[in-house]
Amino acid sequence: MSVWSEAHSGGHVMWHGADPSHPAFATPTAELAGEQMLRIHVALDQAVGRAIANAGECDVCVFSLHGMKPNCSDIQTSVLLPELLHRLHFKKAALRMPGGEEWRASGMPVVVPEENMQWIDFVARHFADSVSRRAMNFVKRALPMSLLTAARRATGRTSHKPGDLVGDIPPESPFSAAKEGKGKSEPTYMPLWWYRHRWPSMRYFAIPSFTEGLVRINLRGRERDGIVDIEDYQRTCEEVIAEVRSATSPLTGKSIVAEFFMMRAEDPFDPAGAPADILFRWSDTTQALDHPTAGLIGPVPYQRAGEHDGTGFALFNGDGIAPGDLGTRPGLDLAATIQTMLGRDPVNPSAGVSILDMQ
Repeated sequence: MSVWSEAHSGGHVMWHGADPSHPAFATPTAELAGEQMLRIHVALDQAVGRAIANAGECDVCVFSLHGMKPNCSDIQTSVLLPELLHRLHFKKAALRMPGGEEWRASGMPVVVPEENMQWIDFVARHFADSVSRRAMNFVKRALPMSLLTAARRATGRTSHKPGDLVGDIPPESPFSAAKEGKGKSEPTYMPLWWYRHRWPSMRYFAIPSFTEGLVRINLRGRERDGIVDIEDYQRTCEEVIAEVRSATSPLTGKSIVAEFFMMRAEDPFDPAGAPADILFRWSDTTQALDHPTAGLIGPVPYQRAGEHDGTGFALFNGDGIAPGDLGTRPGLDLAATIQTMLGRDPVNPSAGVSILDMQ
């Protein structure tokens, strides 16, 4: 078995150049991104061809469980959701994006950071939950990037655009979760995490996640600084759901929520329960949201252009496999199909059936 990951990494970063439906398809970097995505897939096609040729006579399965689509989760989960909950509780903004109404009046064009500015730095410039932070961000926005870069270097901090490597990349070594301290480091790369010192005084707050939006109720008797009584748990969950669902995309006017789930409804105190009380899945790509009371939040540049799509593909070739389209099948069928190609019966028939049996 061989695995190629380049389409995955490239899709996250450069999908806006490959998908004409992406809102950022007309941005300055899209043409180059599209060219690079094509180069990646041509190289992958050639690599797969060489691997098959070197394998000799054998059955072949080439597959990807996922595809790519325009990203509709990074900003919503890491920026818009935590800021919305902050505004609902404190009645004021922590993320202060200037020019929001001007952006709306100009037709809501796609927002991109300045050249050589990292996404996290763009958001940090506008995150100000204290007077000192607001003053610091004002200075950062007023100074040119070249001067900020020089100041970073003078104080021993890395610049935004690193130069060439000064040495060889060290060889890979076996990964150890215990040695690396997996789970112990703080996710400071997520703007959501910047709100954590406010959590003890909030009735509900967003917790770290990569895709779905996760909200935890500050439940008395479960949290260290619990506020919400168990008698109010259900009502508070319904309040959160109603507030988040009332947020809409400025582009479409539709709710940013596709679906939601109450994860701990049966027993909020279950120690083995899910980390979040409520899970939100987002409906579409957007750089901002409108809310009836919290107002306009954003716009925020895309953190990554693409995200995983649930539709993949599988190609089969070998003795007894006739040409044809076998339709759309669940991913579980892939394992059973590979076992069949190896001449074995599926280990667990309830976990999928061989696609080739449907020819």
